[in-house]
Amino acid sequence: MANPALQTVGPIGYGLMRLTWGPNLLSQEEALKLMNTALESGSNFRNGGEFYGTPERNSLHMLFEYFSKYPENADKVFLSIKGGMKPGTLVPDCSEVGLRRSVDECIKVLQGTKSIDLFQFARVDKTISIEDSIRVLAALVNEGKIGGIGLSEVLVTKFLRGQYNLPGIQSDSSTLSIGPDGSNPDYIHDFVRGVGANWVAEQIWAFEYIDDQRRLTRRICVTEEKNHELGKLIYILSS
Repeated sequence: MANPALQTVGPIGYGLMRLTWGPNLLSQEEALKLMNTALESGSNFRNGGEFYGTPERNSLHMLFEYFSKYPENADKVFLSIKGGMKPGTLVPDCSEVGLRRSVDECIKVLQGTKSIDLFQFARVDKTISIEDSIRVLAALVNEGKIGGIGLSEVLVTKFLRGQYNLPGIQSDSSTLSIGPDGSNPDYIHDFVRGVGANWVAEQIWAFEYIDDQRRLTRRICVTEEKNHELGKLIYILSS
């Protein structure tokens, strides 16, 4: 299920959330044109969600329409999909039944126009261990239904301690930065822009020494038109 785009993913991705979820949505024609313009500009990473909209109209439906119109672009795009929610809600269901339902539904909506290169359960299901959920997704990789496994909205310290080794770990829409010697990640940097809105948000997760203690910190900057707010959070983690 290897995707040629996997080796050439650029530094800028394109999130599809506001094309099917939220106020003042673009028309289908405008949305497809925007997706094509992003690809022509060198952005070939796409992130969508089964819950970005309704069960009847979400990212998968938009992607089906796009790849039906531009089938030649299927191998040019690396597609990441968030799922693992109870249908029509934002309640996680990362059980085997829930994850298999989510993946199968995404595949059904795409109708063979595009494979799922990376599948992420969008929130941690506190009723089930992450390890058990990953085992389910690993089985789906082996079955050829998805190309890889990712996580979203996950406390990053577990990964900084090296507990897991996954290709698509996200805190919101973050990018994992690896040290030059291949050591553990140094920091996580997010940059998010609201489509159809006048705000941008940026945050950096990192470890810092505060009062001689190594703490996880989060620096935030949100800008809306001429106004901006700065913040810094310090996390004290229990063992």
